[in-house]
Amino acid sequence: MYCWICNDTLFEKYYLIPSDDVRIIKKNAIIYKIDTIEFIYNCVCEECLNNYLRNYPINFKKILNREIGKK
Repeated sequence: MYCWICNDTLFEKYYLIPSDDVRIIKKNAIIYKIDTIEFIYNCVCEECLNNYLRNYPINFKKILNREIGKK
């Protein structure tokens, strides 16, 4: 698996950022399929995640609501 931003190899520790883009490269994403719905997550390393969050502030509540199994 590779980081979506820097394309480095990811080993044990990586993070998932939700995505709506269906043109995702399979080696950079994890796709969860539940019935007919697909959830697409980009895999990123810790350094890239920190840079991403610093440059693109997002609403964490929105991300938390997209977690699988959240009630």
